[in-house]
Amino acid sequence: MAVYPGVFLKEPENLEIGDNVSILHFCFISAYGGVKIGSDVSVATGCKIFSSSHPYDDPSMRIKSGKLLKQPVLIGDDVWFGAGVIVTGGVNIGSGVVVGAGSVVTSDLGGGGIYAGVPAKFIKKRF
Repeated sequence: MAVYPGVFLKEPENLEIGDNVSILHFCFISAYGGVKIGSDVSVATGCKIFSSSHPYDDPSMRIKSGKLLKQPVLIGDDVWFGAGVIVTGGVNIGSGVVVGAGSVVTSDLGGGGIYAGVPAKFIKKRF
C-alpha cells in the first residue's frame, strides 16, 4: 500500500484497505460510516470519499453538532479513480471500474465499466 503526503483519513478505524492500493496526494477519506477499498485500486490526486451525510430535514445540519447518517462505501478490486473524483456516501463501486477525472459518484457503478461526469454515468465497457 502506498499513501502519499497530504492524504487526510477521518475515522481511519472504519477504513479497510486491500492489497496493492495507492492513494495519491491531497485525498480526503471520511470513513465515519465505513469505507472498504478492495485490492489493486488507484486513487488519484485530490479525490474525496465520504461515508456519511447530514439528513436534509434536520435544521441542526448547519451547525457542527448536527446529526450524521452513516452511509458505507464499498469499492471493488481493480478500480481506478482519476484525479478529483468525489464519491458520496452509500454507493457500491464494482470491480474493474474506471471513473474519469472530476466525476462525482452518487449511485452504484456496475463492474467492468468506464464512468464519467457529474453525476458519473456509464460510458462504455472497460473490457
